[in-house]
Amino acid sequence: MKRDSWQRSAITSSSVGFYLGASLIALCTLTPIILIAFAALTSRAELYTWPRSIIPTKFSLDNLKYFINAYGVLKSTFNSILVAMVTILLSLLIGAPAGYALSRFRFRGKEAFKLGILITRMFPTSLLAIPLAVMFLRWRIYDTILGVSLMHTSLSLPFTVLITASLFLKVPYELEEAALTLGCNRITAFIHVSLPLILPGLAAAGIFTFVTSWNEV
Repeated sequence: MKRDSWQRSAITSSSVGFYLGASLIALCTLTPIILIAFAALTSRAELYTWPRSIIPTKFSLDNLKYFINAYGVLKSTFNSILVAMVTILLSLLIGAPAGYALSRFRFRGKEAFKLGILITRMFPTSLLAIPLAVMFLRWRIYDTILGVSLMHTSLSLPFTVLITASLFLKVPYELEEAALTLGCNRITAFIHVSLPLILPGLAAAGIFTFVTSWNEV
């Protein structure tokens, strides 16, 4: 009994420590965001006073209106979101089948291919800027939504492939074998059996791709 109570108290203490640490990290992460939000809702006159209180005495939308009405802000924001959405679509359409192939099939040079995927992330973007610009000019997609999306896809695709490959490894192959015996082929088994089981992981990969694209804009 004493041993069980000691184990329960140890588990409780570790849980309390975990939640306290997580709360501290969340507080450190959210504090700058909250301060920026308060500053955005502060009137311009009060914003430049000193000393200034953290919480504004009177909330105002003047700063937000000024930002939204500035030239090119809404169009640039829309283009950034559109580029991120296209990047997510291309990354998942290419990365999910590639990750499935890496997790399910054996072929010569498989490990070298995985290493090559990671090596592509070692090249700095500035090193690839000139050849990509020349190629995009020839394809007539320079400074277009598609051109920027292709560039962002090339940056996020290696991680998407590796993430989806690890996800498919956790899906039991017996489920696909059962689907094959019931009349599915390899493609339909992939679409109707394996793919739905990794949708949460695909959502995480999509979020990672969105953040990568958004940071590059």
